[in-house]
Amino acid sequence: MIVTSAGTITWLPDLQDWANSIAALLAPGGIFMIRDNHPLLFALDNDGLTITQNYFSGAEISYDSDGSYTAGSKGLIQHTRNHNWAHDFQEITSVLLKAGLTIEALGEQRITDWQALPMLTFNQEEDGWQMPADLPQIPLTFSLVARKQI
Repeated sequence: MIVTSAGTITWLPDLQDWANSIAALLAPGGIFMIRDNHPLLFALDNDGLTITQNYFSGAEISYDSDGSYTAGSKGLIQHTRNHNWAHDFQEITSVLLKAGLTIEALGEQRITDWQALPMLTFNQEEDGWQMPADLPQIPLTFSLVARKQI
């Protein structure tokens, strides 16, 4: 089994090598699972309602940040330029299929494990962040299960 966790594929400019590596490492019948940020999330402005970035694959998002997702890192990073790439569902699924995997499940979730947008509220029952109840509900994460054929 291979698992790709949240926040990984955005750092990769091209997903085909990623998918090929997964397929090469899986034994026949092996399972690949990914749970990551929903592609729509990166197209949204901080208000969570306005699309300000390209949704489709290939869009590079560059920005400066002197911190990371780890607590206490603010101001510790010297090289502050970051580069992320948008990957839509068509690309994510197509590269896995092209690498020879079969997609068995695809889901979208309204909960994420980090406050990706300022207005997200913490849901204690589901142990994650979600859109406030008075705003339109959108998927914040997705999950996918694929298998290498025997």
